[in-house]
Amino acid sequence: MASTRRTPASRHGLNPWRTVGGIRFSTWDHWFLLLVFRDHGGDWARLRDLLRAKPRGAGFERDDAEAKLSHLADLETRWALLGEQGRERLRRECQDHRLLRRARAKILEQSVSGHHKTTPMRETPRVRLRERALRGYWHRFPVSPANYELLFGKTIGARDIHNERATFGLARRLDAQLERELRRSHRPAERVAVLRAFLTSMLLAMECADDSCGVLGDLAHNHFPKYFTVPWREAGLSVDLYYRDFIEYAVWEDYGLLWQKTAPFFDAVAAEDVPVLDRLLRQLRDELSAVDLDDQAEEALTRLGELHVAKRSFDAFEGLAMEMGSRHWARITAMAEAALRARRRDLASAVFVAADQPGMHRDYLREQGRRLLGTPPTRPTGTRRFEIVRSRA
Repeated sequence: MASTRRTPASRHGLNPWRTVGGIRFSTWDHWFLLLVFRDHGGDWARLRDLLRAKPRGAGFERDDAEAKLSHLADLETRWALLGEQGRERLRRECQDHRLLRRARAKILEQSVSGHHKTTPMRETPRVRLRERALRGYWHRFPVSPANYELLFGKTIGARDIHNERATFGLARRLDAQLERELRRSHRPAERVAVLRAFLTSMLLAMECADDSCGVLGDLAHNHFPKYFTVPWREAGLSVDLYYRDFIEYAVWEDYGLLWQKTAPFFDAVAAEDVPVLDRLLRQLRDELSAVDLDDQAEEALTRLGELHVAKRSFDAFEGLAMEMGSRHWARITAMAEAALRARRRDLASAVFVAADQPGMHRDYLREQGRRLLGTPPTRPTGTRRFEIVRSRA
């Protein structure tokens, strides 16, 4: 009988390498340090940029790049905790040219498989922040949605995959289950918990169902507005908690369940709460941008535009258009159309001019501006754009 040879864990980076100053370093750490010091002269940012240049979008290449960026960030944090003596010791051990070739291959050429990942590679910012958006604030709710999610989960998990035909039955069962749980909920806090669990459960359903006919999408559109008007203040949720929890969900919801359906949510925002929601959305956008989650950061900026359109915060439009540029067209035309409905033609024109920056939809936005205004957008003299530019100079 042929013997089975096992590849040493060090070939995949999980073996311990060194413990310095009470801080543990693995073979993966050794490989990363080799690239930082041998290939990039100790410049951590150059290696980060190299990994960031890998394909974005979706798929295993994006996930691989994010896993390695997450490990690099964790390694840099541990490196910062070392004294200079410990750092010098590790630098001296980053001289092996043969190991450098392997490090380049492992980090820059090969994809890391799941069972060879370090903890930071598994718990990337995408994984952590999406989980936080789905259920990360529930422990602060007066009644946790977790138990209700378990009930919905039993219905969804009745089979591993729901084909198109089975999805019709799944939608009917979830619909009936939601109505049943709402009838049993006698307190506002219970209704909030049921509906919030339903929001997350719909994403879990979409992950394992063929919704080609849109029945799950229709179910979400029918019931999501109930969460927008649920008596959350009477339930005991703070302003910060209710808005923070929902906007993170809205930013990470990527199945189109909220596509063009958030207007009732923003309409229901009290005037005194608009600054709170504005602050939360900007903070979320900054947090997402800092960890290279560009699509979600853009979604947060889009939601910010939706807020100010719903609340007719015209003074915010031009500044938002400058931030948005021409990367996406719909949010720019939404502000311009809102300005035109309010008979603010000059503002609509200023929005198009502010967004007229290099980007994917620049030409299309120019066409939209001409279509809506009848003439190419122009900026009246003395408008706010010049004040903004001066203040940034």
